[in-house]
Amino acid sequence: MKRHAILIANSQFPEHPNLPNLETPENDVKQLEKVLKDSTRDFLVSTAINKASHEIGKVLALHLNQKSDPNDLFLIYYSGHGILESDLSLSLAAKDSDPANPASFYLFENVMKTVEQSRLKRVVILLDCCYSGAAVSKISPILESKNSTLVSEEEAEVSLSKRGFKEQTRSTLELTSNETDFELKSAETGIWILTASSASQPAYAEKGDMGVFTRFLVSGFEGHALTTSNDEENPYGAITINGLFRHIHRGIQTTGIIQTPRIYSKDASHPDMVIAEIISLVGEHHSVEFHLWDESSLLENMVPTYLLDNKFRFLHWNASFQALIAEPLSLMRGAHVETFLKQLVNWDEVAQRSARDFPPEGSKYPRVHVESLKLQTSRWGYVDFTKVASHVRDKEANWCVMLNIDYAEREKEIWGKLKETMTSDETWSLYAKNYDSIIASFSENKELVKKVVERIGRRENCLDIGAGTGSTTIEMLKTLESRKVHAIDMNYFMLKCLHQKVLENDAYQTRTRITHSDCLSALTSLDKNGKFLELNDEYDAVVMMNVFFALEKPVECLKAIHRVLKPGGIIVISTSDETTDIEALFRTIKQELKMKKWDATIKEAYEDALSRNREMEKIIKQYTEKNVRSYLREAGFIVNRQIERKVYVGCVFIMIASK
Repeated sequence: MKRHAILIANSQFPEHPNLPNLETPENDVKQLEKVLKDSTRDFLVSTAINKASHEIGKVLALHLNQKSDPNDLFLIYYSGHGILESDLSLSLAAKDSDPANPASFYLFENVMKTVEQSRLKRVVILLDCCYSGAAVSKISPILESKNSTLVSEEEAEVSLSKRGFKEQTRSTLELTSNETDFELKSAETGIWILTASSASQPAYAEKGDMGVFTRFLVSGFEGHALTTSNDEENPYGAITINGLFRHIHRGIQTTGIIQTPRIYSKDASHPDMVIAEIISLVGEHHSVEFHLWDESSLLENMVPTYLLDNKFRFLHWNASFQALIAEPLSLMRGAHVETFLKQLVNWDEVAQRSARDFPPEGSKYPRVHVESLKLQTSRWGYVDFTKVASHVRDKEANWCVMLNIDYAEREKEIWGKLKETMTSDETWSLYAKNYDSIIASFSENKELVKKVVERIGRRENCLDIGAGTGSTTIEMLKTLESRKVHAIDMNYFMLKCLHQKVLENDAYQTRTRITHSDCLSALTSLDKNGKFLELNDEYDAVVMMNVFFALEKPVECLKAIHRVLKPGGIIVISTSDETTDIEALFRTIKQELKMKKWDATIKEAYEDALSRNREMEKIIKQYTEKNVRSYLREAGFIVNRQIERKVYVGCVFIMIASK
């Protein structure tokens, strides 16, 4: 199905002494043509500017009677003088209109004859001219002002019924965009007429700019008149005839001008009709490979912040956004930002602004965008954010978006979580800086890595959860050339170290996938419409080296791991317990460092690593061996009875389970 638009404007009337030239019709057509030609509306536009009456007839006949698909949509627009004939019918003034020559006025009745002869099923007529309501209805005392008594109410109704039209002004205005209950499939048929005014009213213009009706018509097509569907499988937005009329009617009301637009339908298969699909409300998603951000300072944890690519998909976000928004709402990197926005309380309002300010394939997006986002969550209650988005100064035209918390219903809880999150992320980020020089280089850590990797045998497709700086990932890649490893970690700076190690070996690059994410999100995917898809039977083995203690939801995470493991696949866990002695571990590390090299730099790094572990001591000891075994069984695993205890200076045990 194609969309066609025939835009007619007459601003000059040299043959008519009583018709002044008009300032706005040409600009009306120019602005309307611009928005309709946009790739998201995709109209084939033809214009007729200052044409004689017979030329207007030829233009309409040529386009409406061409060999088009009967299901194509045709939009006919006129801007100029509307003239009431002696029988109170409407004619459209043309360039050659002369009071001495009635044929020089193009009767609206001729427009309708051409439309009906074409046998087209989907036609929309838009009239921005005085007395345009007379296109369908003669003047009725019920619909018009009290002194309009040229015809009776009965005559007005007969006038409508003879033409087969039904007025929908009142019923349309009583609806809201959320009450549009039909499926938006661009399959509705009918002839629709939108008029700038009633049959007795003039239509006004803004000096030197546009007709008032056309101004709101254009802004409606730009996205202000967006109607959204509730189709979960393929949600999208559209400009519908009712939505467009409501926007125009309400817009004119705000100006204070006494001008009442009307809407009529004939042979309509539905009480509404799609004119243009304007935006996919759940946009394209893609998998996100790990990306090094020189602009990482943009993501400091003062407020929830995220980065979008130039197609508005999540590239990256900080720990504050992860804790307060991404995790509670089950958001994923790589998903379109509207998977977040559509969960807002004020989604309808945000959707209309987005369609207007960020149309698909637009070339002139605002450099800075500010708006209010309102969210209702089970954990924080109602939260009001001010969103500030700006372009990142990079060649990809990415976006940085910060969410300032203006109000939170559970203020104490949300700020407490924010403090906890910032502290934890800062700890791990600083730990990353010294991890390799102090921990990864420690001989007993290297031995532990080998023990863990040996337990997976020659299994090829492996998952490393809590990969950190990559000791286990690199060992898995090194020990089997056919092995592929998917490395997951929540800390950007840890993964930055891993990424650098992978780059140093060409053979590793093609066999390594790095995901910056929590465990649960990383083991879920999205279909093209943003619907969550759980991965199943993907991996031969999973390793979790010294990270289990950091899991907030261990059973949920293990259930996800069980799901993605192939039948017969195994999980190897090395983790601490309540007996772990951090001080003893670091005394041993210090002794070894002093035997190698002990200077001011090493001493500072060692003391920092010890400090970080002391800060985490409570969570390092939170799970016992019995807890871990119980969690594995609850998740569906069969736990191997052989457990290797007291390794890594007696601080961890190794447990193996299978699916």
